[in-house]
Amino acid sequence: MTLKLWFHEPEFLPPLEFFYGLVHSDVWVVMDHVPYSIRTRQNRCRIRTRTGTQLCSVSVKRPCNKLIFGTMIDNWQPWKRKFLEAVERSYMGSPFYTEYYEDLKYYVEAPNVLLETLNVQTTLWIAHLLKIEPQIVYSKSTCQNLSREESVKLLCNGLGGEEFHEQFFHPYYKQRYEPFEEGLSVLDALFSISATETRRLLTHDKI
Repeated sequence: MTLKLWFHEPEFLPPLEFFYGLVHSDVWVVMDHVPYSIRTRQNRCRIRTRTGTQLCSVSVKRPCNKLIFGTMIDNWQPWKRKFLEAVERSYMGSPFYTEYYEDLKYYVEAPNVLLETLNVQTTLWIAHLLKIEPQIVYSKSTCQNLSREESVKLLCNGLGGEEFHEQFFHPYYKQRYEPFEEGLSVLDALFSISATETRRLLTHDKI
């Protein structure tokens, strides 16, 4: 059986599309040897508020021209407090808010210094909630100085697998506020419909 490999940079509490790739793959190749990109999902996520959407960011230390695995969090900035307050304002009162908020707070307030550590830890926490247990390979171990295309080829050959790239169609679910908004952080689905129902949407399994 050919392994399915999910090649993706570590992101901060990414949207459902990320977890769609993860749930249908056997291995998450953490693409952490590529340059960090500012103002992307590597350090930002979108949540839903009463008046629309809000971008929430993890503060990173300058200069921001390092590779992902070397990008450091700027914990002198109050990003943790701002993020948790934004989540509380937006989702307190949602059906499953109390089920997941304290764990989210634990991971956000952990004394991480590297952005990659924060992103991978929170992603694996959510993956566990969704009953996803991927193998993990870090591209920095073997692919430094290689392009994405070269990295994919090298690791597919080395692991005996192929890249997963099936098209994602965003599912509808009952959000706290209307109209329905795509591309929000997976937190929106967790707080709104639970991890069990979120997994069902991603896998089309019956509960």
